[in-house]
Amino acid sequence: MKVYSSSLVWLTVVLFSCTSIYAQDKSITIEDMAKWKYIDRHDLSHSGQYVLYDIKSEDGNPSCCFHNTLTGTTSCFERSYDIKINADETWLVYTTKPDEDEVDSLLRSGTKKDDLPPDTLKVLDLKKGTEFEIADVTKHQMNDSFPDVLIYQLGSIPKMEGDTTESSAREMNEDNGHHLIARHMLSGQEDTIYFVTKWELSEVGQHLAALTTGRDSTDQAGIIIYNLASRGQKKVRQTEGKLEQVVSDKTGQQFVFILDEDTTKAYIRPYKLWYWADVMDSLSLAVDFPTDQLMKGSQVVGAYEPRFSEDGKRLIFGYNLPPARQDTSLLEKEMVDVEIWSTDDPLIYPMQNERVDELRDKAFHAIWEPRVDRIVKLTDTLVDHLILNKKINGAYAGAYHNEIYLHNIVFTGHDYKDLYGVDLNTGERWLIEKEVHGYPRLSPSGELLYWHNPSKGHWRAHNLRTRKSYTWTNQDIGKFEDEEHDHPRPPYAYGVAGFSPDEKHVYIYDRYDVWEFDTRADLSGSKMTNGRASELRVRIVNMDQEADYLNPNGQWLFLFSERDKSTGYGWLDMEIQKITEQVTEPMFYDFRPTLSRDSSTVVYTKEDYRTFPDLLVADLDNWKNAQQITDLQSQANGFAWGTIEHVEWDGNEGMLVLPEDHQEGDEHPLIVNFYEKSSDGLHRYRRPYLHRSTINYPHYASRGYAIFNPDIVYQIGDPGKSALEIVESGVRHLIEKGIVDEAKIALQGHSWGGYQVAHIITKSDLFTCAESGAPVVNMTSAYGGIRWGSGMSRMFQYEQTQSRLGRTLWEDREVYLRNSPLFDVDKIDIPVLILHNDEDQAVPWYQGIEFYMALRRLGKKAWMLNYRDEPHWPVKFQNRKDFQTRMMQFFDHYMLGESMPLWMSEGIPAHLRGIESGLD
Repeated sequence: MKVYSSSLVWLTVVLFSCTSIYAQDKSITIEDMAKWKYIDRHDLSHSGQYVLYDIKSEDGNPSCCFHNTLTGTTSCFERSYDIKINADETWLVYTTKPDEDEVDSLLRSGTKKDDLPPDTLKVLDLKKGTEFEIADVTKHQMNDSFPDVLIYQLGSIPKMEGDTTESSAREMNEDNGHHLIARHMLSGQEDTIYFVTKWELSEVGQHLAALTTGRDSTDQAGIIIYNLASRGQKKVRQTEGKLEQVVSDKTGQQFVFILDEDTTKAYIRPYKLWYWADVMDSLSLAVDFPTDQLMKGSQVVGAYEPRFSEDGKRLIFGYNLPPARQDTSLLEKEMVDVEIWSTDDPLIYPMQNERVDELRDKAFHAIWEPRVDRIVKLTDTLVDHLILNKKINGAYAGAYHNEIYLHNIVFTGHDYKDLYGVDLNTGERWLIEKEVHGYPRLSPSGELLYWHNPSKGHWRAHNLRTRKSYTWTNQDIGKFEDEEHDHPRPPYAYGVAGFSPDEKHVYIYDRYDVWEFDTRADLSGSKMTNGRASELRVRIVNMDQEADYLNPNGQWLFLFSERDKSTGYGWLDMEIQKITEQVTEPMFYDFRPTLSRDSSTVVYTKEDYRTFPDLLVADLDNWKNAQQITDLQSQANGFAWGTIEHVEWDGNEGMLVLPEDHQEGDEHPLIVNFYEKSSDGLHRYRRPYLHRSTINYPHYASRGYAIFNPDIVYQIGDPGKSALEIVESGVRHLIEKGIVDEAKIALQGHSWGGYQVAHIITKSDLFTCAESGAPVVNMTSAYGGIRWGSGMSRMFQYEQTQSRLGRTLWEDREVYLRNSPLFDVDKIDIPVLILHNDEDQAVPWYQGIEFYMALRRLGKKAWMLNYRDEPHWPVKFQNRKDFQTRMMQFFDHYMLGESMPLWMSEGIPAHLRGIESGLD
C-alpha cells in the first residue's frame, strides 16, 4: 500500500452499525458542537469511479477525501479542502492550509495577516502514486478538453537566486496582477503569463484569455490568448486599460472583452466591447458606438456580463446612456448630501438605496451576431427586462415592463408586470398580457413563455411562434396552488417539473401528483400519478443536470409520505404512467442525488434524527445494494442523543424529542421551540451545531430536556392567538401523557418564532421562562418602518405575508393592537431572555428595546443580548458560541436549578464589555 505523503492516510471504510451506540449517557457540550464534523460538499468523477468530498467543523482543521468505488478504499488529507479531479481521472488537486492552532499562535504573537503562511496546492498523480505541491496558489482551474493541463495563479513572486531582471523588481499585488501558470502534467513543463489581473479559461476547447499589466519594458501590458494545445501565447491587443468583463463561448473559439482603456480618473468610464475569434491575430471592436441601431448617445454597460448563445452565433450584451456626471469642480464644503423622499417616487428611497448599483448600472439588451456583424435591439426604456432560456438558441425571448406597478410593490410585495414576446432575429416586440402577477420563464427551446399567476390561480402560456396564448390549469381541474396556504395574499403554485422533448407536453405538480398537459391547448390535463390517495407527494428528480427535457421513457422520483414522513425513490414509467418504488423507509433521503456523467453510479444520503447523512454509493438499477463510504455517524458514540417521535392531538401535529434514558412515567423539563410548520422534517438529522438563533435538539436532549415543536396553523387576523392555542393545547396533551414536568416548561423562538413566544407569555401562565429572539412586540410601530435589508416598507408583511393580519392599520386598528405583545407586557410573570442585535436588517432593533424597556419599567426579570454590529442573528463563530452558552445557562438555571451565572446575577457593565464574560 502506497503512502503519498505524511498528510495522506489510506483508510478502509468499515460500515458502522448504529444499533447500540447510545448505551452511554454523556451529554453534548458547547465544545462538542463546535468540533462536530460534517460533509461540506461532495462530487463524482465522470466515470463514477471516484467520490470526492470535504469534511469540515466550525472549530478545527478541515479535511478532504476521495473514495475509489472499484477498490473500496478511501484516502483522506488533513488540513485540506476543495478537492477536485481532472476529466480523465488521472490526477487530482486539493488545497492544504496551515494548522489553525499554529495560525492562532502566530496572530497572538503579533504576526500580521498578510505575513501568515499561505495555503498550498497539492497535486496527486493517481497512476504513479506521486505527489507535488505549489505554495501560495490563489486560484486554480481545469477544463474537460485538456485534462493534462492545470491552470493556477500565484499569490506571490517566487524569487529566484541571482534574478536581476526588470520583472523581479515588480511586486505581485492587486494592481500589478499575479503570475498565471499553465502546467502540462505529463511533461511537467510550465508556461507563465506574468502579472495577470483577470483571466478566463473556456469551459471546453483550448484557449485561455488574460489581461497582463506587462512583465517589463519589452513585454508590455495587454490581452493575451494562450493556446493549451500549442502552448503558444499571442498578444491580441496592447493596452494598459482595465478589463471589466471577459467571457468565452462554450467551445472556447470566441472571446469578448469589455475594456476600459482610459487611464485617467474620469467619472464616466468609456467601456468598449471587443471581440476575438481563433482565426484572428488581434481584437476587433464588436460594437462601434455610437450606433444607429441602439439608443442615441448610449454605450456598453461595463457591469453587465455578456453571454454567448450555446451555438456561438449570438452575443447578448448590455447598453445604456452613460450615468449622470458628478460635478468634480465642487469643493467638499460646497457639496450637499440630501435624500429627497417624494410620495410620487416609484420606489421609496430606502429601496432605491439598496438598488443603487442596479439603478446606476442598469442595462438594456441587444444582440450582436459576430458572423454577420449585425445588431438587434431587444429592450429599451419602454420594455426593459429580458427573459432568456439557457442556450439562447431559439428565435424568441420574453420581456416585461413593470415601472407603472412599482409604487404598488412597496406596500404589497406583489411584482406585477406587462408581459411581451420578442423576436430575436428582428427585435420585434408584442404585448402578451398586462398585469401578470408571477415570474415568467421560457421553455428549453425558447418557444413557450409560461407563468403562474397567483392572483388568478392558473398556469398560463404563450406560444411565441404562433402568438397564441393558453390557460393550462384552473381550479376546476385541480388544486395546483398551496392547499395549506394560510396567508392573506394569493397562494403560490407547487411548480413545473419539466417538458417532453418535443415540448408538446408540460408536467405540472399539485400537492401530491404529477399532471400532464398539452402545451397547445386549454385545460387539457390528466393526472399521471395517484399520490393523493395515500397522501404521498411525488416529485420528479432530474439527476442529469445537463438535460433540457424529461426522459420520455421514464423519470426518477422523490417520494414523501405526509402520513409518517417517510421518503425514498421511485421510477415513473412515462408510457404506462406507473410508479415502481425502489426504496422507501422512515428516513429522509437526499432530494438531489448526484449522478456521474458517464455511468449509472449515483451518490446520495439518507438520514434520520439519530443517523448522520453519510455518503452512499449505488447503481441506479440497484438502490437497495448501496454501499456506505463515509462514517461520520461514529461521532455520536457515547452521547445520549435522544429520540424523536411524531405527535398528533386534536387534529394538530408536531415533533417531540425525548432524552435517551426516557422511561414510561418519566417527567422531563420541556422546551417548546417552533416557528411555523416543521413536522415534515421529522426524519432530518440534527447535527450538533452552534446555531445562530435556535436551540440544538441533541444538545438539550442529552442534558435531560424534552423538546416539543408543534406545527402552527394560522387564522387570518389572529396569528398570536393561533400560536397560543396550538402551543398550549399541545403542551397540555404532553402533560396528560405524563411526559412533562408541569413546573418546568420553557419557550424558545427567533424572529417570527420570537414574536409568538412574546405573545404567548402575555396570555398564558403555563411557562417557567422564555427566550425570545428578534421579536416584533409592537405591530403599530413596526408597521410603518423599513426592512433595511431590502429597503421595502414593512407594511406588506403585516397586511399580506407572515404576520397575516390582512388589513391596513387604518382599516382595523384593533387587529394590530391585539396582536402586539407590548400592550400586555404587564401580564408577564416569568423571566425573559431577549436576543436582538443592533444591525438587524429584518426586524427593527427598537422592537427588542421596546420589549426590554417595558419589562424593565414594569419590574420584570429580563436580560437582553446585543451582539454589536451583527445582523438578525449572531453570524461570527465566537458570538454564536457565546449566545448558545448564555442561552443554555439561562435555561439550566430556571429549568434544572443550576447556579445563576454572573452575567445574569450581576450583569456586565459597559466598561467591562469584551473584558469580562460573566459566564462563571
